[in-house]
Amino acid sequence: LAYPGGESIRGAQRRMVRAYTEILDIHEECTPLIISHGGVIRLLVAWLLHTEYIQPIYHYNTGLTILDDLYGKTAIRTMNSTAHLNPLYD
Repeated sequence: LAYPGGESIRGAQRRMVRAYTEILDIHEECTPLIISHGGVIRLLVAWLLHTEYIQPIYHYNTGLTILDDLYGKTAIRTMNSTAHLNPLYD
């Protein structure tokens, strides 16, 4: 399903995964910081979890997700944390 004249969710996911893997390949000697909208992070997490469904995955645009390399596999260490916003509400 795609918006008229737009790309499908799967097409967007493929494009995002290509960019993600390219960033990891280019920066394999360091830890890259990738900043994006919550929807893009949902697509990445759905791909990492090998699921088609992104609807049950919620991610705030200000949420922090940390991915780690664990024995050659990507592990989700932190998902959608907003703890960094707490000082704003104290």
